[in-house]
Amino acid sequence: MTTNPDPDPADPWNRALLALALLAIDPTLGGLHIRARAGPVRADFLTQIRATLGVPVQIHPTVSDEQLFGGLDLTATLTAGRLITQSGLLSRPGPRMLVMAERCTPHLAARLALSLDDFNRNPLLLLDEGADDEEVAPRCLSERVAFRVDLDLVAHSATGTPGMEADALTQARARLADIACPDDVSDDVAGVVTALCLRLGVDSLRAPLFALKAARAHAALSGRSALTPEDLEVAVSLVLTHRATQLPSQDPPPAEDEQVEPDGPESDENDENDDQAEMLPPEDMVLDAVLAQLPADFLASAASRNQKGAKGTGSGAKRRGNRRGRPLPPRPGRLDGRARLDLVATLRAAAPPR
Repeated sequence: MTTNPDPDPADPWNRALLALALLAIDPTLGGLHIRARAGPVRADFLTQIRATLGVPVQIHPTVSDEQLFGGLDLTATLTAGRLITQSGLLSRPGPRMLVMAERCTPHLAARLALSLDDFNRNPLLLLDEGADDEEVAPRCLSERVAFRVDLDLVAHSATGTPGMEADALTQARARLADIACPDDVSDDVAGVVTALCLRLGVDSLRAPLFALKAARAHAALSGRSALTPEDLEVAVSLVLTHRATQLPSQDPPPAEDEQVEPDGPESDENDENDDQAEMLPPEDMVLDAVLAQLPADFLASAASRNQKGAKGTGSGAKRRGNRRGRPLPPRPGRLDGRARLDLVATLRAAAPPR
């Protein structure tokens, strides 16, 4: 069955649903960066996530290593008199959602990045609730997810378009392994995507790989058995648009004396290669698909992203350490490095009575 996955690719809501569907087909695309404030549009998209990917495991920016990776359950161990361990959030199946991703600490970002690099098939959803351009999810995480959607650009009246049916996604997953890219044009496909990354100023080596994976997932969703120019255009538009940092320059055409017309037996061989090349869209055509999705203030926002990317992870302003000031009274807590031990009160409580 052939579906029409993107009736209006320029519509932000349809693009968000398409990115969600491609992620459901191929979880190795890493995940989805969701830029959205609280509201009905975000609530509708979270409903689509639960219907498409399943109920995500929520991770809070203040989660401890014990909660994240699991470990000793001290209370249960002391009660039972034997060693009892508890599983961590990362060991649970299904998608993971980092809420308030703009407040993620470098400590947590590094651990989540390692889990994404571990060839797992549990996509990561970055729920970014930043109020301005200074509050963003850590770059080490946003680089490891293929897609980004900005729901602040979506009107609530536009969220009536439903997502993909479960049967269509199941059939697409079954077709994904059979999506073919002929050997004589596979290098050309990779060359086109890599050249576009270079012209758009995309310095991530993950970006062209994500684009090729997204193209295969789109072909599977459309019911095709091989890549087409449409698949490549849609994938490049979804993966490279938010990663672009510069507008491409117009390269001058080659000089006439550099254009050599082949003759003889070589011309027949070139004709066969040209027949295969017709399967690929010209680089400029794919580039136009990306440029059509760039916002009007692209250059300003790109410069802002570059500055934030050079400064850090976007986890907020720097705070003073906890090694100064009047100590707080004793209270329960975790020895996770974020609070200091009240040594005097601990020794006083542990000392035997007189």
